[in-house]
Amino acid sequence: MKRKDHPFWPHHVIEQVIQAFLVIAVILTLALVFPAGIGEKADPVTTPEHVKPEWYFLAVYQLLKFVPRLAGIVGMILVFAALPFFPFFFDRDPEKRRPFKRPVFFFVGIALIIWFVAFTIWGKIS
Repeated sequence: MKRKDHPFWPHHVIEQVIQAFLVIAVILTLALVFPAGIGEKADPVTTPEHVKPEWYFLAVYQLLKFVPRLAGIVGMILVFAALPFFPFFFDRDPEKRRPFKRPVFFFVGIALIIWFVAFTIWGKIS
């Protein structure tokens, strides 16, 4: 007995749609018969102890342990919002673009990098 091939449209497409609906029906039936438990109600203010952010947020995460929450969040938002505007205010003179000709900003930048690295490491180990 030789099988006759069916064209792709509409036979094969209809078969695939029927199979997709059967899989969805099985999954829906399993979800209704064996519902997953929701667990305890989430508290948006407190974080569980075992949860830690990604490495680039660890410094801010560690800082929030020492300052009031609102001050830390608003302060970090203001700092990161002001960063793109620093070149427009502080790099106006072409002679002072070299780091060693601006020792205050150079050492403030180095101090911020050291703070970020130290608080990131501290946030990771604590």
